Order: sequence, then C-alpha cells, then structure tokens
Amino acid sequence: MSVLHLLSPRWIALRRPSKDSVRRSPLALAFFGSLGVGFWWLIYWGSHWLCEIFLKVPDIGDVLLRKILSMIFLTFFSILLFSNLVTAFSTFFLADDLQLLNSSPVLPRRFFLSRVFETALHSSWMILVFGVPLLLAYGQTFHASPMYYLQILVVFFPFVLIPSAIAVWFALVLATLFPARRMRDMLLLLFVLGFAGLYLYFRTLQPEHFLDPNKFSETIGMLGMLRDPTSALLPSDWVVNWLAPYLSPTKFSSDGTGIYLLSLYLSALTAVVVSFWFFEWFYRQAFSRSQEGKRAHYSGSWLVEKAILLSSWPFQRATQTMLAKEFRTFLRNPGQWAQLLLLGALIVVYIFNFSSLHSVNSVKVYGIPALITEWFLYTFNLALLGFVISAVAVRFAFPAVSLEGRCFWLIRQSPISMKEFLQSKFWSVFIPLLFLAELITVTTNLFIRADGLSILLAMLIVLMMTIGVTGMGVGLGAVYPRFGVDNPAKIATGFGGVLFMICSMFWVLLLLGLSILPLIQRIRYKFRGLSLMSPRFVVLVVVVFLVGCLCTFLAYRIPMKMGIRALRQVD
Repeated sequence: MSVLHLLSPRWIALRRPSKDSVRRSPLALAFFGSLGVGFWWLIYWGSHWLCEIFLKVPDIGDVLLRKILSMIFLTFFSILLFSNLVTAFSTFFLADDLQLLNSSPVLPRRFFLSRVFETALHSSWMILVFGVPLLLAYGQTFHASPMYYLQILVVFFPFVLIPSAIAVWFALVLATLFPARRMRDMLLLLFVLGFAGLYLYFRTLQPEHFLDPNKFSETIGMLGMLRDPTSALLPSDWVVNWLAPYLSPTKFSSDGTGIYLLSLYLSALTAVVVSFWFFEWFYRQAFSRSQEGKRAHYSGSWLVEKAILLSSWPFQRATQTMLAKEFRTFLRNPGQWAQLLLLGALIVVYIFNFSSLHSVNSVKVYGIPALITEWFLYTFNLALLGFVISAVAVRFAFPAVSLEGRCFWLIRQSPISMKEFLQSKFWSVFIPLLFLAELITVTTNLFIRADGLSILLAMLIVLMMTIGVTGMGVGLGAVYPRFGVDNPAKIATGFGGVLFMICSMFWVLLLLGLSILPLIQRIRYKFRGLSLMSPRFVVLVVVVFLVGCLCTFLAYRIPMKMGIRALRQVD
C-alpha cells in the first residue's frame, strides 16, 4: 500500500462530504468562495497599503521591509511548529482509523510518510490564508518579476515540511512519556499563554512611535530589535535570503544565495529521516500509552456541589437538572478549561489595548474635538465588544447542542421537552458570557474615561447583544447540529457556524445603528449647551429603547423556535 493510497481517504472525504454536510450545494460553495476571496482581498489590500507606507521611509524603507518579512516568516515558522505539534497527536495517536491501519500490513515508512504529509497539510492552511496575499502584496510593492512568484512555490514545500517533521519527533517523545490526550491540551494551553505574553511584550514596545520623528532614538532601538530575532540558522531567514534577490534584484544582492535553498531542502530531508528513526524507536510504546483511559478530573466535593446548586437555584426543576449536568460536564473536561484560559488571554490583550487610550479624550486628534474623539472610541469599543461576544458564542453557544453527541437520544427519551432543553443550554452560556461582557464593558469604558450614564447605556446595549447572540447561537446550533463531531472548534466550521457568525455580526451592527441615533443627538445637545431632559431627546431615547427591546426579543425567540422545531424532527 503506497503513501498515495494511505492519503486517498482524505481526498475522497473532501470530494464526497457526509450526508449532513451542505457543501454539495452550489449556493453554499459560491457563498463560501465569495467569503474566502473577499477575505484574501482584504489581507492583500491592507498588506500592500502598509508595504507602500514603509517603503517610503527614507533610506531604510527596503531594508525595513526585508526585516519585517523575516519576522513574518519567523512567526509563521513558530506557529507551524506549535500547530504541527498539536496536530501530530491527533494524526499519529488519536485518529479513528489508527486501529485499522496499525493492524494492516502497511510498511512503517509509508505509514509514517502519509501521516507526516497529513499533519503538514492540516497545519499549513494558515500560510495559505495569511501568507499568500501578503507575499503577493510584497511582490506588487517591489514590482517583482514572475520568477519571484515561482520561487515562492519552490521554497514553500521544504519550509512547511521542516516544522512538521520536527513536531512529529517531539510528539513521539512526549507521547512516550505522557498520555497523548493530556499532552495535547497542555500544549494548547502553553501556546495560548505564550502568544498572549509575546503580544503584551510587543505592545509595551509601543511600535506606533516607530515613524514619529520625535522618537528617533526609539526608532534606532527598534531597528536593532527587528534585527535580533533573525539568525543564519533559521529556515525563515533562509527563505527570505533566497526570495530577496527575486523580489528586487537592484536592492538585494543574489551572491551566494544558492546555499540557502540547498540548506532548506537538506534540512527538510534530514528532519524527516531523523523523525522516522524516532518513529521506529518510540511509536509502539507511545501509541500504547495513548490508548489509556481518561482520568476523572472532577471531584464531587461539597463546595463544588453547593456552587452548582446555587447557580441553578432560580430556575425550574427541569432546567436546574440540565444546568447542573452542563456545569458538571464542563468541570470534567480539562479541554474546556484550556478554552477558558484562551479566552482570558484574549480579554487581557483587549483590555491592555484600551489602557493605552486613557488620555485620548483630553486632546485633539488631527484637529478633531476631544468630545467627538471620545464618543468615537465609545462606539468603537461597543463594536469590538459585539464582535468579541460573537467570537466567544461561536465557540461555546453554537456547539452546545452538538456536544451532546450520540447520547442525544437520552435527552429525547427523558421527560424533558426540547424547549426546556434549549433553554438550559441558553442559560448555561448566557450567564457566564454576560458576566464576562459586562466586566469588559465597565473596564474599557473606565479606561477611556466615559461618564456614568454612558457606562450604564453601554451595559444595557451589551446586555441586548448578549441575549441576541446567545439565542442565535443555541438556536442555529440546534438547526444545524453535528452530533458526530466531538471537537467544538470543528463543529463551528460548517455552514451553520458561518451563518451564525454572519447573523450575529448583522445583529451587532443593528444595535450599534440604533444606539448611534441618541449618541449623535447627545453630542449635538452638548455642543449647543441644551439640556438632555428636553422632550424631543427623551422621546427619541424611549423609542430607540423599545425598538431595541423588540429586536432583542425577536433575535432570541425566532432562532430558539427554529431550534426546538428542528430538534423535534431529529431521528
């Protein structure tokens, strides 16, 4: 059995999706294709715009762009290394077809190569999504020849294969020492914490001062910082050194660059060979350890039980039972804890960004009065909060029904109606999500020095956003369930997940449009020195509030009704 035969099931699954998939629909293909092209175009346009700005920096523009490209490839290499490491645990130890393949007469080297290529393919999508439009933007900025784009294909294969082979080697060693499932969750946690720490460190450098003439000494220091991460021993530096002469032959010399391409391919070959040696030495023992059962991480202590009972106390008996089940299931799944830490890291990054805007409302920005700048930041913060709520809901609210998995028939046979079942799912997501959203709302508005009335209005708008987004997530998750998928991240990648994200974005924009009307009137009244208690302004606020409440009720009610109807029809 050849390597291509071992990879063929993945290609067949891609061409022939499962019965409950909607990818066969030409309309769905056109929809997803349009979204992908639009996203690529946005990345290309933004990258090209930034490259043009940096290229105009006197004397150092081209050198600066080369250093930035080296940093980008270093970032890609680091992310590929971590992504391949996490994926390798699934492809080598946790995949469903491993029991069959390991008992089949397949040569070890062919099995190994097929899994390495599969790991690389699953982990390199980020390069295609973000890297291709960025490299195209670099080529257009320097007016590169067609040979530059051909060389991108030449270096792509070894650049992706090196971190994949290294990650497989580390995965084999770690799986020999620790159970594979536990190590995968631990690596995800370490990656999240490392990314958050790196981002916070980068923000403390205040890169926005880079092009400020008054910060020239800081600019020189930042140039040194950009030079530090590059190294002649890193594959990312080899790629940049090989591509630079094709990018701009007049600005970058091509003398001696052949050694970099040779180093890439030799390193890829060496990494694969060494990884195969470790595969022959450790795989049997590592695969045996990966089949160990999960250890129960939840202990029914009286403190945990009291907290569960207290959180479900205000609800009816059936809802209390379902909420207690949801909380206990969450506590027993350490993978969900890693998601919470990821969420915490993103919140810290979000709040840290707004902490740098504490003085913006006391000055004029490009001649704009401070009051308008303050309200712009206020509205911008609400928009970002809406997108954060949607992003969290697509991870926790939309997969809530699908995570019941093949045990959903127990819910159908229990004396609990589908309405009570969906309401318990709604409350199990809504309560922590609302607490999180309101905490961010108050904190960020304090950083931009909003007054008390503005903070109360923001909290009310966020409450409406959370109700609508959570209702849409749980309801549409019931309309488009994927009970055969146990990974919440994969559940949200289908047609239903994308549809929910689009609906939630429109819902956030609708609430922002309603809230902007009284905000604009308030700014006008402040400029003219008029009282905010005028009948006209009060009537406007009351009408906007009633319309917002009606829209919130419909945003919650309609998807939940659709979800209840869909679940009643599930066989």
